[in-house]
Amino acid sequence: KTFDAVSIITGTAIGGGFLALPSVTSAVGYSPSVIGLFSVWSYLLLSSIAFIDAFGLIADLQDNDSSNSDRDEVAQEGSTSIATVIRCAFGKQWARVGSLAFC
Repeated sequence: KTFDAVSIITGTAIGGGFLALPSVTSAVGYSPSVIGLFSVWSYLLLSSIAFIDAFGLIADLQDNDSSNSDRDEVAQEGSTSIATVIRCAFGKQWARVGSLAFC
């Protein structure tokens, strides 16, 4: 679980777009660039923490028996993915949309 959490944080904190931001924002100056980069980094950090929390809740569901029939399917699965988190939170239709978005 710890390796997965570190991988999620690393993947969201160091992405292709984040690495390209300094060259794009260099025209506006140092201070606006730093503020923009810090803002984007903060957003990505908070979103990764939200994903870690969601993945932890799914892992807990998989460890414990639940009484909800929708969540029983999640509890019976062996792996946790973004599609699993979306299905548990929003339902099967949105899990399909999320799967297509992350292809």
